[in-house]
Amino acid sequence: MAKVFEAESVDWIVDQAAGFLGVKPADIKKASAHSTHRDSWRIAAYAACEISGRSVVEIGRVLGGVDHSRIIGAREVVRERIAMDPEFRTRVSKLLKDLRMAKRNSIPERGSLAWIVEQAAGFLAVKPADIKTASSRSKHRESWLIAAYVVLEASKRSAVEIGQVLGGVSRFRIIAAREMVQERMAKDRKFNAKVTKLLENLRVALF
Repeated sequence: MAKVFEAESVDWIVDQAAGFLGVKPADIKKASAHSTHRDSWRIAAYAACEISGRSVVEIGRVLGGVDHSRIIGAREVVRERIAMDPEFRTRVSKLLKDLRMAKRNSIPERGSLAWIVEQAAGFLAVKPADIKTASSRSKHRESWLIAAYVVLEASKRSAVEIGQVLGGVSRFRIIAAREMVQERMAKDRKFNAKVTKLLENLRVALF
């Protein structure tokens, strides 16, 4: 059975880019500096930087386990070639356009981080994008804190992964968010009931 990756993940972008470029995902992931698939690797690295919101460290892990400096280097090479080569620029622009369209039209897989954020947003009466882009001073800060807490509780994913989905923040921000929600739940019955109900809804939907 083919693997199903969460839209926006680096694996998903590699799969989509491979299809567009006419190569196999494995060819991109194992490409070296001297490989016949070097250009595809660089384009995939560039697309992942532009679309995924993931760190260059994570992108490097997926694209052959390379150091983050290789990903930064690939991005710069592609940018320079885009500036000089109209045909290459058109090709890469088309890939990015297709990726953005596919991402907008994708339905999050049940149980994925994107799915949990979507469910939490619906319960909290906000948009998923409002949660993902919330800052510490945002009017959606409370929704972001609750989402961080319930994703940790319901998904069994690492704080690093969750931070990448919830605005590209560090794992320390996610851990701190969980502690803040737990403290408020201990003091505020109404807030406790709200968060508990959301978690119950998620667990029922998951199982």
